[in-house]
Amino acid sequence: MEYSDSRKKQLRNYYLENGVDKMMPKDALELLLGYAVSGDPGQVCDELFRKFGDISVILNQSEKSLKNVNGMNDRAAILITMLPYIYTLACSRERLNVNFENVAESCRYFYRELSGCPVEYIKIICLSDRFSYICGKTLTDGKADKIRLSAESLVSSALLVGSHTLIISHNHPGGDCKPSSDDQLATEAFAERLENYGIRLLDHVVVGRNGAFSMLRGRKVWTEDGNSQDVK
Repeated sequence: MEYSDSRKKQLRNYYLENGVDKMMPKDALELLLGYAVSGDPGQVCDELFRKFGDISVILNQSEKSLKNVNGMNDRAAILITMLPYIYTLACSRERLNVNFENVAESCRYFYRELSGCPVEYIKIICLSDRFSYICGKTLTDGKADKIRLSAESLVSSALLVGSHTLIISHNHPGGDCKPSSDDQLATEAFAERLENYGIRLLDHVVVGRNGAFSMLRGRKVWTEDGNSQDVK
């Protein structure tokens, strides 16, 4: 059955009336692909989610990987791969204005970015010697927890852009922001390995439903009410 005009109109009207933040990820992607693929964008979305499992994973695929999905063409693949970069550019002004050297402000930033996420994400922020924002990267495998992050990937992320200061953050989906023993061990290992390359790990911020925990700078929690408090 051919993709119906009524389905296109339904998705478009819902977007215009409610905004993209009220749409299911699959519906939003289907609406977008409706302007790029020649076939049924609903079927293409089904194939994308069947193969990759999650919208965040889809958006992190290469153009070549996306074009292996039935129904994808060059135009649609390029469109999807550009989305994360467009988002980064759109948010760069806000990120440039974040004072990452300030514990409370840094924690508030990561809390806004990662609280409420249903799966675990890792954010890597590369800073200049004066702690201004250079670039950022978000990682996920679309699963609830236990994303693997290597010291080598941190080193390469920093050296690629000439950064000598990093902040990393990850979330505990639906959980407390108190770091686990694994978090503690990983942070110590990352800091030691980065130091060998002249790179400073300024902080590792753990985000939970109740706030954000700074592991390396005073161990403070920023809570949902906007206050910082010492953790005993």
